[in-house]
Amino acid sequence: MWPAFVIALFAGFLIGYLFRKVFFRDAIVIKQLDRELTEASEALEQARSTQKLLEQENADLKYQLGEEKKSRAYAESKYDQSQDPN
Repeated sequence: MWPAFVIALFAGFLIGYLFRKVFFRDAIVIKQLDRELTEASEALEQARSTQKLLEQENADLKYQLGEEKKSRAYAESKYDQSQDPN
């Protein structure tokens, strides 16, 4: 009777070990993939934030360029009027 009990005990340990190895390995892979997904999401959010900042800076520079063109055109027209002999 004892040998059957020992064999059943070892078989139980072996089956438990194999189940743990299979199921926990999948859980570890899932956790790792979830962590990578979180990191990628954070990187994407940071890239979007950077893109928004760059687009705003681009818009500001375009506005400043437009204002500079207006100022230059105004100054040139004033200069031309001052040089006009009439």
